[in-house]
Amino acid sequence: MPERAVRRLAVYAAGIAACAFALGWLCGRSPPPASMPASQGPAMAVADGARETARPAVPARVLRAPAPIEARAGTGPRADASSIDPGRDLGAALACAQDPDPDTQLQCLRALDTHSLHRPEVLQAFVAALDRASTLEHKARIASLMTPVPLSDEDKKPLLDALDDLRTAPSPEIRAHGLPLVIQFDRGPGAEMALLQGLYDPEPAVVDAAIGAVGLSTVRSQAVKNALLVYANDAAADARRRFLALEALHDFALDADDYRLYRAARDAAPWAGEVGAGGRGR
Repeated sequence: MPERAVRRLAVYAAGIAACAFALGWLCGRSPPPASMPASQGPAMAVADGARETARPAVPARVLRAPAPIEARAGTGPRADASSIDPGRDLGAALACAQDPDPDTQLQCLRALDTHSLHRPEVLQAFVAALDRASTLEHKARIASLMTPVPLSDEDKKPLLDALDDLRTAPSPEIRAHGLPLVIQFDRGPGAEMALLQGLYDPEPAVVDAAIGAVGLSTVRSQAVKNALLVYANDAAADARRRFLALEALHDFALDADDYRLYRAARDAAPWAGEVGAGGRGR
């Protein structure tokens, strides 16, 4: 596989990995043993050159992607949901998706997703389930089951409206989980604002999710690029955040000033002496 394709897959995986890290409690996983240090924030000044600081040389840890997000039931579905044949029983899956039991509903929606959101009845069933979700945690689980597909602006609007309160939720874990889900469907002007809100969120988990979500988006604005350059050069940030920011910058056009900052971050990276920087040119 070409190197650029590998990098794009790494950025895509980073978006999902950031959500999984932020929402480990929602997926039934325990959080990683080492907590992620918070950045000093994007308001810091970016140095013209690399800043000298003690940095851990841990490229293997930095490059390792956590497992993808999985929606997970709390107490297990009832037997009637497990009997659905997702390849044939579309009608049964549609009916079952309205089940009042949250665990059964998740099982049915998982089967329903195999029929694709391109089918109007499937999309409508997911939007209805999102609108009826009794908690934001359950809504996040439902949203995790949807496989993104291209949709018309008219079809996407009710879906984006139903997802919007995930990225603006009071809980940072849900915000971190919801932002990439929204970005995978939003190809309009609202995507840039959603990314910038995430990139400047006070919670580190949301910032990391937003950096990963850039690779899932079509946004390549100067404002988003500036935020990524700040994080890539932030010596106070952990190695993983700086790596994700550098990877996200691979898809941006860089003028002379941008490239100087990009190179400073790349050359000062903790893993610079151990693995290839993977950036554009030398």
